[in-house]
Amino acid sequence: MENMIDRIAEDMMKISPEEMWPGFRYVAFALYDEKLVYLFNHPNYPAGSEKPYCVLARTDSFIAETLILFEGHPTAIANLSLHNDYEGLYSTLVHELFHGYQYIKGEKRFPNELLGIMYPILEENVEARNQERKALHDAFIANSREQMNHDLGRFIALREKRAELIGEALEYENRIETVEGPAIYIEAKAKSLVSPLSFGKILDSYAAFLVDPYDSSIHLRRSCYYTGIFLSLILDEVAPAWKESFMETDKTLYAILKEALYGQGLDLPEVKLSLGGESRNIVREIIEKREQSFDEFYKKPGTRVCISGELTTKGIDPMNIIRHGDKLLHKHYLKVSISQVEYLIKQPVVAFIKKDYRQMKELHLILETMPVETKESLILDGIGEIKGTYKKQGDIFYLYPEE
Repeated sequence: MENMIDRIAEDMMKISPEEMWPGFRYVAFALYDEKLVYLFNHPNYPAGSEKPYCVLARTDSFIAETLILFEGHPTAIANLSLHNDYEGLYSTLVHELFHGYQYIKGEKRFPNELLGIMYPILEENVEARNQERKALHDAFIANSREQMNHDLGRFIALREKRAELIGEALEYENRIETVEGPAIYIEAKAKSLVSPLSFGKILDSYAAFLVDPYDSSIHLRRSCYYTGIFLSLILDEVAPAWKESFMETDKTLYAILKEALYGQGLDLPEVKLSLGGESRNIVREIIEKREQSFDEFYKKPGTRVCISGELTTKGIDPMNIIRHGDKLLHKHYLKVSISQVEYLIKQPVVAFIKKDYRQMKELHLILETMPVETKESLILDGIGEIKGTYKKQGDIFYLYPEE
């Protein structure tokens, strides 16, 4: 473990971020495990004389792999326990550091996560979207500029068709691509600098995610990362100076590409969709997988707790949420405000939502340990004390927090 941390420190010093993106610079960053945090480059925690990092006890601030504001400063974090290989750890950390760079540059093109959670499941959209992704990949591997433009014309025509089908939901995809695509682009560049694999070989693995019709439909948010990287790579070809103004514009990657191609006289073909059995099967599988996820949650052994009242979402992991009707399964964690007290639930939890994910009417938990009962509260192991009234029916606790 220590060798990996020291190697990160060495490579962060040795490899300039500008090798990956013009103007890119690092914010604070941290590696963490179950107990400790190894914090680099943070103004509140100067490194010691022997090591270029400061060691802290882990707190609930360090969860998932993301960008956080730690004591007011953007800090990229990566979980050591999630990585078996150094290349994956290093490239993930650089990916999150790029989000830190976006933060300090004032990036405002972040997606509305509500649009992603409520994204419509339509056979026509699935069909057009998979054709669109294939057209983008075909453009990337095209042997000539003429063939590339032909494939890009089909890509844009299909996306415009989808705008007619799903309306503002498409903006969610456009913005995920714009915020995450360049970060994946940087991730691939970083990986190639510390890996025996060439940049081209690394891109082959990303291309597999781009064109897999089932994976890209079932994992919507993640799939946009891969359209984003290939949009970035194609912009390198059709508009080589695009990075220079990218942080100063409010345009999405798709809008930048479309504008560049229209300026070069691109013609769009007519799009006619013919639904095949594969698209119907994908929609059916999406619905079945969602139902199965909820069934598996409710079959888990343990003590059930149902919390009813005015509940407000304070933090989510959008990559790991499953929706089925008015229910959301938060697979990893949920931060919630109950009676103006914040709780971090570090386990699967089902939320029954009102109009959107931010306001909830019920939470369902399954606990390994029986709650501790007091006269005015339940104490939930690993979560905390929630004050209110409660009753027990069978093996289920019904908790009604105080207003």
